[in-house]
Amino acid sequence: QQQREAEGSRRPPRAESSSQSWQQQEEEQRLFRERTRVKEEELRESRARRVQEAQGDGGPKPARAGPRAEHPRGAGRGSLWRFGDVPWPCPGGGDPEAMAAALVARGPPLEEQGALRRYLRVQQVRWHPDRFLQRFRSQIETWELGRVMGAVTALSQALNRHAEALK
Repeated sequence: QQQREAEGSRRPPRAESSSQSWQQQEEEQRLFRERTRVKEEELRESRARRVQEAQGDGGPKPARAGPRAEHPRGAGRGSLWRFGDVPWPCPGGGDPEAMAAALVARGPPLEEQGALRRYLRVQQVRWHPDRFLQRFRSQIETWELGRVMGAVTALSQALNRHAEALK
């Protein structure tokens, strides 16, 4: 009887660990959705400000310095995402291997192979270049699109390598 009780007391932590990993995954997904929602809200507010500025002030605007001067925004387009505005797994983007490792670290523990595979599959779909482009192309500055998609593609490939390593 004592042995059964001891075995029973050991099982809940595994169940808690599993539920914690799922909670962790859900929290990461919630944070991603929240960052995306905030960026979309900022985009809408910026567009509204620019429309208001365009209606209120018809005078010429001073020329901008830097790379953005080469690619002026169209009237009413507002503030689109630049590379740093994308809700990357790591703040500011950067090394795709580091971003993939950060995503894997947020997922289920390595001991839970099935859960980790499912989690990685969700991340592979989320960061697939075609899916990402379909969902966010209209929100990214045209002149930044190549850089952003290069990073998304590299991140996707890094996630694919992590998934292959689990097989």
